[in-house]
Amino acid sequence: MSAADTETATPTEHRARLLEGMAQCVAAQGYADTTIADIVREAGVSRRTFYEHFSDKAVCLVALYEAASQNALAVLRSAVDPQRGWQEQVESAIGAYLGVLASNPVLMRTLFVDILGLGLPGLAARRHANQQLADFMQEVVNQPSSAGPVLHGAMAMAVVGGINELVLQAIEQDQVAQLAELVAPASALAGASLYIYITHFEVFAFLESSAVTPWSELGDSAWGRAAAGLTFGLALWVVRRQITRARIGAVRRHL
Repeated sequence: MSAADTETATPTEHRARLLEGMAQCVAAQGYADTTIADIVREAGVSRRTFYEHFSDKAVCLVALYEAASQNALAVLRSAVDPQRGWQEQVESAIGAYLGVLASNPVLMRTLFVDILGLGLPGLAARRHANQQLADFMQEVVNQPSSAGPVLHGAMAMAVVGGINELVLQAIEQDQVAQLAELVAPASALAGASLYIYITHFEVFAFLESSAVTPWSELGDSAWGRAAAGLTFGLALWVVRRQITRARIGAVRRHL
């Protein structure tokens, strides 16, 4: 980039170049080995310009994380077809999301692992990104035209957390290239969460409305433990059934 180009660039363009420079450096050598000198050289701007936008390297990483999260969310939205059922939409969105992550393994590791080493700012950025993903999942599942079950906020966040843990496990086991294999279990997790939620409250509602002692009064009695065990058993059975169906479906699609 020429000096003339740098001088005529707007602050917004400078910021975009710095984020791109950060991404390029991190993808090439990781966050720990990236310096501000590396970033400004890759971005084609001065060190003074860097400090006009970011106070240090960590703040730049948080900004990159937020930008990457917005990009991933845009990919998710583009992968959704409102004319299809929510199950197919969720599976397509998860597949697109994992595809974006797998396209740049080093950057993905930085955004999933190194961001957690930044303390509260990194955790806040991750929580905000996860909330956006959970909100998006609710939008897809809870469509006005859908007659299916309702996905509540806590369960949507639980699904996002579960998918993130699957991704982190793949990173730790150096299996990022196989992220596509997580589409089936991740989709099954999303589906199972709805049935677990419904099963949980249907059992409790039955106990509260039945002639036996109300659930709230069962406490740690034998009835209370039995009811809790029944709920957990039903939930576990649903999870296993959903995962098995997802695996069978994946095998059939490849035949």
